[in-house]
Amino acid sequence: MLDDARKATRRASREAERASRAPAEERYKEREARRLAKVRDARDRAQAQATTAAQEAVALRAQLAETVDELHSAIIRADAAEARLSAIRVDATDPVKAAATLAAAFTSPNSDFPNDSRGIGPGEPARIDPGRTALLPRIDLDRVTAAAKSAGLSNELTASVATWLPTLLNAYVVPPRRPATVRDHDLRVEVLGGGTQIGGSCVLVTAGNTRLLVDAGTRPGALTPSQLAPPAIDRAYDGRLDGIVITHAHNDHAGWVPSVLIRRPDTPVFATDATAALLPIMWFDSAKVLARRNRETDGTGLAAPYGREDVQHALTRLRVLPFGQRARVGDVDLELFPAGHIVGAASVIVHAGERRVVISGDVSRHAQRTVSGIKVPASAGGADLLLLESTYAGSHNSTSRTKEVARLVGDIAAVTSAGGRVLIPAFALGRAQEVALTIATALPEVEVLIDGLARSVTSIYEQQLGPDRAPMRIFGERVRAVPPGGTRDALADLRSGVVIATSGMLTAGPAVTWARKLLPDASAALMVVGYQDADSPGGRLLALAKHGGGEFELPTLEGEFVRVPVEAQVAQYGLGAHATANELVTIAAEIGAREVMLVHGEPQGQAMLAERLESRGQATTKTGEWSPHSRSTTRA
Repeated sequence: MLDDARKATRRASREAERASRAPAEERYKEREARRLAKVRDARDRAQAQATTAAQEAVALRAQLAETVDELHSAIIRADAAEARLSAIRVDATDPVKAAATLAAAFTSPNSDFPNDSRGIGPGEPARIDPGRTALLPRIDLDRVTAAAKSAGLSNELTASVATWLPTLLNAYVVPPRRPATVRDHDLRVEVLGGGTQIGGSCVLVTAGNTRLLVDAGTRPGALTPSQLAPPAIDRAYDGRLDGIVITHAHNDHAGWVPSVLIRRPDTPVFATDATAALLPIMWFDSAKVLARRNRETDGTGLAAPYGREDVQHALTRLRVLPFGQRARVGDVDLELFPAGHIVGAASVIVHAGERRVVISGDVSRHAQRTVSGIKVPASAGGADLLLLESTYAGSHNSTSRTKEVARLVGDIAAVTSAGGRVLIPAFALGRAQEVALTIATALPEVEVLIDGLARSVTSIYEQQLGPDRAPMRIFGERVRAVPPGGTRDALADLRSGVVIATSGMLTAGPAVTWARKLLPDASAALMVVGYQDADSPGGRLLALAKHGGGEFELPTLEGEFVRVPVEAQVAQYGLGAHATANELVTIAAEIGAREVMLVHGEPQGQAMLAERLESRGQATTKTGEWSPHSRSTTRA
């Protein structure tokens, strides 16, 4: 009986347990749910790890890209320094160059200033110096007089040695020669590029048997080598070239010269000393950018028209021509005079027999912090033809540069005083240095960083004389260079201040990295101070801001695009380094040429400026070709 009861109890317990259990299907679902939860948990952990790894990979790629870019920059500076050293070695063995240096030391205003032995200042990057040009040595006139007396010269010669010795040296450097005879029908001027457009500037001057190029620049936005070159550059190859003159170091005037020298390798290239110092870094950087674009498209994109070796060769062809001195090239004499615009910029006088052609290059009449305005010499007055740039030909009603600078400074002060950051995308050569000095002078308490190629160019600027004829100092306690590979750290460290970064149109470079970070920040500002192509990222950003903002697409280091919200203030300021229409009219009147041909501008603005010139009695001629026997008094 007891056993039966126990069995019944156990049976009832089992039945109760079975009754309390979920059905088999439900138990199966529960097991599957637990298994699925584990799988999902493992998946989420894996996704988190993958996201972290992807973020780390992006950061590493960015660091690698910055490191590679800085390595290229170091190579560029080393190559430039090597080329400069080679040129110095050649010059050291040339008695004509030695005589020119000694003569200039007697007469140059540089002799009033000591050599630039400052070394590297606060905020200035350590560098491989591509172009430091020591200021001319001070001439000890008492020592020269004593030497003349010791040599047994007469009292009269000894007393006047400081006058006749440099005259003798200059005569040795440029011996008196009879002017070459160039008949009118043998003189011809042809605009090969940059006539009715901005970019690809190039002018061919033919005088007798002499063929001379003034500038050979590249065109922005090119997709093929033929689009990059001056449109009619093949005309330059129809015969030999006796010389190339570079007005200044901007790529739209000088960027195609290494390619020309591939086909005409023995051609001498003339430029001012400052331009010769700036060209190495500009040319090497162009070669690097062109090669990178070709690699990014697996060789299907823009083929690099020249490389590092071609730049090295081009640098060996450079010949420094100081302002005011003449150089004989075949049947013509070349003379350069200060054009303003940027450091080293020159206008060109071509003396062809009794004829003279003046080619302005890019000019500015107003003084800037880094360079004075154009200085027209008497030798340019009454020229037969003036080729005059017309970038701002339609700008006679524009706001003055002084007011635009004041507006920029005021807006920077407002943003930074509230704890915000300002990005100024700027062209590496000229604009970046001008803006840095402007801010440092007007807002000395604001921190300013210089990033990208502008950092290296600024170092070269500091080796040149400013408008006061003293060495420029741009870097300082509050103006500092972002160190190589330091963009990401600078982004994290800069709490309030200004960063000036390349590229000026937001097409590439550290400016894009800064823009991706600052545009979504409502306390920040992006201030455009230079020309923007309508189709460039900078141009599209300005158009977007004008229509109320939204999201904006920016390139990444991987060549892709990301969209960022535009919450920051976006504005543009007219800080151009070109003469306005009013100033161009004044420059034309100062030179007083028989005819003016407008170049480096847009047709509509040129037509407006030509009408203004003609209303003042200044004859103009159609952009394109010119010769004395085909002179006209109309552009039609």
